[in-house]
Amino acid sequence: MNELESKVEIKLGSNRNFGVVFSFVFFLIGFWPLFSKDDLNLFFIFLGFLFIVITLCLPSLLKIPNFLWFKFGILLGNIISPIIMPLIYILTFVPTKIYFIITNKDPMKIKYDKEVDTYWVDRKKKLEPMDKQY
Repeated sequence: MNELESKVEIKLGSNRNFGVVFSFVFFLIGFWPLFSKDDLNLFFIFLGFLFIVITLCLPSLLKIPNFLWFKFGILLGNIISPIIMPLIYILTFVPTKIYFIITNKDPMKIKYDKEVDTYWVDRKKKLEPMDKQY
């Protein structure tokens, strides 16, 4: 673990927030079939009611599920992040570089040219006074 990772402290969310979020998700799954004109999913509606009752009456019962869900999220982040970040790099920067190589473009004008005396770019627009910026 490097120095930055050791200073970052991830806090466990409250049991009430966990219960509200999960009851909302269960209600959403339970009522989702209505959008496709199917029957309600009563099992998930029951779970939604159960979670909302536990959240309002005994949120301490959600301590262990909240902790397990938190640890699952950390584990998932540790697995997925090293896969997704290189994938994003490969799918964005590599094709861009290949495009610039094929078309021989230099948008940042960083290629070395022996014939040029200076790389200074002349300003086309005259500077305006800074006293009235807005």
